[in-house]
Amino acid sequence: MARTGGDKTKARILAVAERLFAQRGFDATSVDSIARAARVNKALIYYHFRDKNELMSSLFAHIVDELSRNSTGRRRGPKTP
Repeated sequence: MARTGGDKTKARILAVAERLFAQRGFDATSVDSIARAARVNKALIYYHFRDKNELMSSLFAHIVDELSRNSTGRRRGPKTP
């Protein structure tokens, strides 16, 4: 299924938030600064996420999903006959 413009915008917001949280920390990063860096208005962030905490939760879920996709098919531990 093709990604919609909304999905691309949400992904961009998550990517910018990840970068800013890593650089400045969660508490020192404002929703305003995320909006400026993502080149969206603040209302659009609140359209996709209830608040900054939900944005962080979504970011963690996205990272876990990505790690899961990348590790699919890999076995852990020794191979058994």
